[in-house]
Amino acid sequence: MLLIATPKSASTSLMRTLAERLRLPAYMGAEGVGRESIQALKPSPGFQNLHAFHGSDFKELSADVVRFMAGRGCVYKVHAAPTPHNRRLLADAPKVLLHRAPREIVTAWRRAVLQGIHHRLRPFDGLQTEGEWLARAEAIGVIGRDGELERFRDGWLGEDVLEIRFRELVADPDRTIREIERHWGFESPAEPVILAREKYTRGEGGKKTRSAPRVGEY
Repeated sequence: MLLIATPKSASTSLMRTLAERLRLPAYMGAEGVGRESIQALKPSPGFQNLHAFHGSDFKELSADVVRFMAGRGCVYKVHAAPTPHNRRLLADAPKVLLHRAPREIVTAWRRAVLQGIHHRLRPFDGLQTEGEWLARAEAIGVIGRDGELERFRDGWLGEDVLEIRFRELVADPDRTIREIERHWGFESPAEPVILAREKYTRGEGGKKTRSAPRVGEY
């Protein structure tokens, strides 16, 4: 089952919630596919900055990788770019697109970098304020008219895609999760939906460790 998401949109939380409810393994990045297979894929043209920020995901997929990602045996989360090549390979897969407003994504990147949760993003080195980050993101083509994040969403929309908005997921997870399960052809478990919370901090030596989440953090 394929979950396509914009970065910093609570996609890891959504992936783990669905996997637990449907009793399926959950994968993202190179997990389950193999790092060598992912590294061998070519970067997606037209998404230069998003590839630099999330290189393992913004790739031109292969038929073998797609067979694993889009199968019914797992829930797979990826930030795959909507290039003609990728759309063609995934044409028959029932896809869920989790989208968050582009400006919200950039401000979430800023918070994560300043808190040491996310690795540095070189184009934003030396910037502090939210306004500075947003201005730089627009200047390099990440947000704004025809920005990479806008094209990411627009490129995936179609009849075979269920679009879920970040704010809808957070505001009403029960309705949202059950809608996704129906889209994928699963009968929803009777248990009430409890959205998994994901938060990581950097511990000693820069290693990421899971910490206790606070309300509202995803």
